[in-house]
Amino acid sequence: MDEITSSSESSTVRTRGPFVQLLTKYRQSARLAFGLRTASLVLTALLSLIWARVLVDAMGRELYGLFLTFLAIAQLGGLGDLGMGGAVGLRMIRHLARGDDEIGRRFLANARGVFLLLAGLFLIVFAVLAQRLPSIFRFAALPNSGSLSLLFLLGGVGIACLIVRGYFENLNYVLGNVVWPILPGFVLVQLGFLGQWLVARAHGPLWLQYAALLTASIVGLGLTVYMIRISHPWMGDLTPIKFDWSEMRALMSTSFWVYFATLGSLIYVATDRIVINAGFGPGAVAPYQLNYKLCELSVTILCASSFVALPAIVMRLLNPNKTEHEHGLYATLRLQRLQVFAACAAGIAYLLINDWFIRVWLGPDFHVPLALQIAFALNLAVTISGDIGIQMLGRLDPSGVRIAGLTIGATGLLNLGLSYAAMKAGWILGIASATVVAQSAASLIMTYHTCRLLDVNWRPWVMRTWLLPLGVIGLAAIIRKAILLESFSNAAVMVGIFLLLTMAVAWMLGIRREMIMAEWKLIQGTFQ
Repeated sequence: MDEITSSSESSTVRTRGPFVQLLTKYRQSARLAFGLRTASLVLTALLSLIWARVLVDAMGRELYGLFLTFLAIAQLGGLGDLGMGGAVGLRMIRHLARGDDEIGRRFLANARGVFLLLAGLFLIVFAVLAQRLPSIFRFAALPNSGSLSLLFLLGGVGIACLIVRGYFENLNYVLGNVVWPILPGFVLVQLGFLGQWLVARAHGPLWLQYAALLTASIVGLGLTVYMIRISHPWMGDLTPIKFDWSEMRALMSTSFWVYFATLGSLIYVATDRIVINAGFGPGAVAPYQLNYKLCELSVTILCASSFVALPAIVMRLLNPNKTEHEHGLYATLRLQRLQVFAACAAGIAYLLINDWFIRVWLGPDFHVPLALQIAFALNLAVTISGDIGIQMLGRLDPSGVRIAGLTIGATGLLNLGLSYAAMKAGWILGIASATVVAQSAASLIMTYHTCRLLDVNWRPWVMRTWLLPLGVIGLAAIIRKAILLESFSNAAVMVGIFLLLTMAVAWMLGIRREMIMAEWKLIQGTFQ
């Protein structure tokens, strides 16, 4: 199979230019993908701070908060594919592995029909309800907000584009094109923000600002199709389109649990903004979201380590050879300890610097109470510490996908319910605390099943990945509350105490200088 694919690619590439040949040569390089992905994440994180600042300056606090809430709604609209993007990927992996190209062609023809149908339905629904959706989501017209109905109509176009893009992105990933999407995706995101800022600077309406982001997304969709057509032309075909209802039912049965997992994940990410806008107004959205920014960036960057490392670790864990399995288990526990340490260190650092960071970045008007920052730090610590146990479950056993879907979906709905109750009670701290509770529940349930599959004791795992981070961040919060950062001497004392606390965490986790040096050599080797 690999030889046939390689031969087909070589004959195709000889008819193309040197640029395409270069792309094809490096399209599956895991090392290059990791280096580019890491660099892209760091640059995106830094640039997002700049874009947030200039957009707040250009739009104002309330208008920016309203736009963030709309983006959360559009993001939730991506659930319209019902998890079928992931289901298409799983089916095509099997067809490609068996060499069943003809069966794969027929399957994709029906899959395209399903995705076109779903995208069209969402576009029609948003077009019909465009006049009512602003009032449903409690959007208040603000100066320079423009037509909110037109904004939601364009949101329907964006959701349709997101659904179709999910189809092609999953095919791209199945084909191993892990390098190609990174740089174009990074550049297009920045161009989208640039376009939005230029419109906002000219006091353009929100629908025109969103149109700039939507244009970048549509260009990205075109590039994704182009990438597929370079490596496997027939998989990038847009026709024929068929509607086979039996095939649609089969796709639904595969996608159901994937959909639940996606549903829960997006609820965690998006609903806080929607609930806060409904209960406290758009002016409260921006301070809440931007004070969580450092935590969000930490989660994105630190969880990338497990995303990249897990495929190789899981291959060893599933190997019937006892020695390979033991190596995989050792690598799992090693990565787990490093993630817990990074989670605690990041949470401690956040409590130390966030007030100063917000004052320098946005000004004192964007400060939030310390209690809210503590909830953010707790969520950061729990999320990163439990990441490997959560990600590993679906990879170790097919039944893990069902367990993961049920758990993430249920805890996502728990988060939404608790957040809504807190909003009705006028308690914004409760919304942040709801995420900590729901994320803790997801981590505890899924790591229990992961430990069962690995045949390891669950209690020590929980002690490391849940109880220790909560205790460390809780202690750091007490110290932060007791010592006021009103003088240089107080700040120096707190820095010293937090450094000692971080070193104590490293000692409890068994992290020594030799381990850190070994990891640093691995990182150096990756970027050479």
